[in-house]
Amino acid sequence: MFGMYSIKFLEGMEERSPSMDADVEIVCSARPIVFRADFLTDTLCKSNGREFALQALAGARLWKRGIVLFGIGSRWLSQNRVDYYYGVRNSETAQSRIRI
Repeated sequence: MFGMYSIKFLEGMEERSPSMDADVEIVCSARPIVFRADFLTDTLCKSNGREFALQALAGARLWKRGIVLFGIGSRWLSQNRVDYYYGVRNSETAQSRIRI
């Protein structure tokens, strides 16, 4: 799983299978602010997880070459999604690992 970046501390961790998400995004422009809502769900049922995000964005011209976006937002992840991608399974626990 970790290849050439293998870390001894992570030995014994099981590989997580990649998945694919379906995404629905709604954008509402109320100049000068743009509001964005995003909903994702795991389509291959690896984690059975969901994710929801809300953002408010504003832009500033960057000379003639483009625009810089500034934003603030919030993101919610379901317990299943967090457990699958960031959690530690019972079979992966070891006495030698540091406990926080």
